[in-house]
Amino acid sequence: MSPSRMFVIGGAIITVALAVPILASADTPMGMGLEGVLQRGEVEARIKNMFGKLDTDKDGTITRAEAQSGREAMRGKMLAHHFDKLDADKNGSVSRDEFVAGHHMPDSAKAGEEHKMHAGMGHGGNAMRLFDRADGNKDGKVTLNEATEAALKHFDQVDVNHDKQVTPDERRAFHAQRQGDMTHE
Repeated sequence: MSPSRMFVIGGAIITVALAVPILASADTPMGMGLEGVLQRGEVEARIKNMFGKLDTDKDGTITRAEAQSGREAMRGKMLAHHFDKLDADKNGSVSRDEFVAGHHMPDSAKAGEEHKMHAGMGHGGNAMRLFDRADGNKDGKVTLNEATEAALKHFDQVDVNHDKQVTPDERRAFHAQRQGDMTHE
């Protein structure tokens, strides 16, 4: 999958996984970033795959506990991945020089990377609000149907021209609008 899938799938999968960021760097464990075109069918396939991983008791639903466990596991993978990127000599520790080298970039890029890292960590309260939003019948569990419905609703909000695909421009415009909405709340 192209590294661009995170923005839209992030909103979709976060509904299921409650940890996947709306934005992530292209080299995250999820392998998704901001470039490329995302097809609607890809969202459905990704949700089904992620749902299967999170439904640990295989009862056809994801509980809050399963969602939280999945969120923590993904967060751990993202932190390990970030550490591994910084540990240039692969000795299991990050020196000051490796840390500085790993964070040395132009200010505009640094701000973007910091935002992506922050988004990648997820927020427990945000994640639980997303869980509640996906739980259509409010029974404390999310079914595959509920997760898919919430994901596709999010996809359709971003797909402004309704061509069943989301472009990088649509993702950026949607994100900019959301950021603007949050600053006016």
